[in-house]
Amino acid sequence: MQSVGVEFVGKDQLRFGPLELQPAADRVRVDTTCTLISTGTETIALTRNFSPGTIWHDWVTYPFRPGYCAVGRLLDDAPEANARAGDRVMAFGPHMKPTVASAARVFPLTDDVADEEAAWLTMAVIAMHGYRQGDVRLGETVVVVGLGMLGQLVVQYARTSGAATIIAVDTAPARLELASRHGATHTLELPVDQAREPIEQITGGELAHVVFDMTGAAPVQAHCHHLLRHFGRLVLIGDTGTPERQGLSSAFMLKNLRIIGAHQLGAAHEPYWKHRQLGELFLTLLTQGRLNVRDLITHRYPAAQAGEAYDMLLTRRGDAMGVILDFNDV
Repeated sequence: MQSVGVEFVGKDQLRFGPLELQPAADRVRVDTTCTLISTGTETIALTRNFSPGTIWHDWVTYPFRPGYCAVGRLLDDAPEANARAGDRVMAFGPHMKPTVASAARVFPLTDDVADEEAAWLTMAVIAMHGYRQGDVRLGETVVVVGLGMLGQLVVQYARTSGAATIIAVDTAPARLELASRHGATHTLELPVDQAREPIEQITGGELAHVVFDMTGAAPVQAHCHHLLRHFGRLVLIGDTGTPERQGLSSAFMLKNLRIIGAHQLGAAHEPYWKHRQLGELFLTLLTQGRLNVRDLITHRYPAAQAGEAYDMLLTRRGDAMGVILDFNDV
């Protein structure tokens, strides 16, 4: 079956055009209306900004079909998801029309969830799995370093779960303004290596119970150690492509810190909070008005102009947050 969509054909090489659709017994087709670009993951894959021997190196082989945030009408029954052909769904499928996805990773949508909001579900699952690993407790102080797509969601989860102080750290003013609008109690427009003193002032010298490193930038981790109080927790949600460049600071041992890795694939091994439960919780919080992703959408492109969307992300990343590819006219 013929499809059309985005394909990375080599390092820094992208094409939009016809693609062969390859259905399988455990996969279903979705007539795509829109997709959301996972800006960090997909630009790393396109620019091949990762080291040999990493999970990235094993995963990204060209030609590579990016994307896992698709919304549209189901073309096949998906009994595993209690969904039938014709239902409007969110699927973990690439930027294609029609796209294909695991039947188990399809989520039926209600009329009160817009397509562009539903497209955030995968990002919400990644951020929610990572946030749960931090075990944030009522009244604690949380620092979020890196206010991209996942960082914005973590700020909202911290607000929803009762963190008393939520400090957002980034160098992009527009990102900090969004974080402030959605729950950050304090924003710091500066690099992470300059954040300790202002965080000491905000917390009366106590520093943070939990720091979330959302950046995926290898040097950031060690700087985050200095933002934590004794016995603090550092959660790495941003997955660096160069883990060999990450290191420990002297504060790691001195403060008895815990470093927690939080890759979304780990949700498959949770006793209860697996991908489906996390995705359904996101949709519940969205319909209850306790999460807001509509405000996080900054750019929309016709799918055929995907090349322009990625060029923008590579040259003006700080100006962008949620980037939608519209497949309605394809």
